[in-house]
Amino acid sequence: MREQSQNPGRLCHKALGGSLCLFIFLYLTVLPALPMETGKALLLPAMLLLTVFIVLEASLRFGGRPARIRPMLRQRLSGCAALAALVGAYFCCALLNLSYSPLKAQIFAGWLIPMGGAVIWLGILFYAGSADEVDNLIICTAASGMAGAAYALAGFPIADSRGMIRTVAAGLYTGAVFFLSAQYNRVFKAVVGTAAAGLMVPAVWRCAQWGALAAPAAALPRGDIMRSAVGQLEGYLTPEILLGRGSGYDLSFTAGQGVQNFLLADLLNGGVVRFALGLAVWLCASYFVFMLFLERRGVSMIYLGVLGMAFTRAFFAGHESFLLDPLFWPFCALLAAEHTMIKTGRRRFPGA
Repeated sequence: MREQSQNPGRLCHKALGGSLCLFIFLYLTVLPALPMETGKALLLPAMLLLTVFIVLEASLRFGGRPARIRPMLRQRLSGCAALAALVGAYFCCALLNLSYSPLKAQIFAGWLIPMGGAVIWLGILFYAGSADEVDNLIICTAASGMAGAAYALAGFPIADSRGMIRTVAAGLYTGAVFFLSAQYNRVFKAVVGTAAAGLMVPAVWRCAQWGALAAPAAALPRGDIMRSAVGQLEGYLTPEILLGRGSGYDLSFTAGQGVQNFLLADLLNGGVVRFALGLAVWLCASYFVFMLFLERRGVSMIYLGVLGMAFTRAFFAGHESFLLDPLFWPFCALLAAEHTMIKTGRRRFPGA
């Protein structure tokens, strides 16, 4: 056996990649498929395992010294540091809003998603240093879509039908675009595209049928929600205008429905500060997707499509911040990894 394969750091890095793929797979498929408590029982051990390998990676490669880790993190974020900084600032602002939330216990119960997402982002920072490693993670998200489709078509009960539709659509779309962008012959690409569409359509239809069976009670009219939200804003004091009335405040006067627009929700819950940060995150993400399109037109369509799904949900139908969208975290972190590869001159294949 070669000396390189016996290197504990090398083995730990491979273990980090394996645990990261496992957690992303569970993160995208378990949350919509199973009830929250069952999902937590599966996700928390996987998140703990991933955290352990991140710590081991830092210890073996850098001796656990922050002075050695910082240059690597700067290099891994060299192509997309502004986006990472804005997401981090928005995350911290959301934590601050949670501290004075009127529905603290209810909102905190859903924070498995952003906490798991933050661990995913950190894991991608430490792991994804080459094109092959980024591609492994992209394929992992595609596998999540295939697993979600198989779960739905098998007729198993689905806890969150809309979430499962998005997992299936995003995963199969990602896999199709990735393989269509690669240097394969046209017959193979046609087979991949047809298979993805052939699996996606019945799986999404099955999820929609399940969602119709579990449809909630009639929602408040959107116009009434908007008028109520504006009325709430008119009564805000200066500190509340700046920092809002806490995460979930919009749920308290809409019978748990929320205002269904992340910008308005941010303004109510986190004030002008969170509103500005949330808007800046998406403007920055849009800019980096556009810049990726100029360099790698094929693969850039993955991020345009999936992050577009995350934005559409948050802007038109989200009950809370986009931080609670499982699709946002891995694909936003992979977008940063793509730009780092461009800046360091690493390419998976020409034209990708």
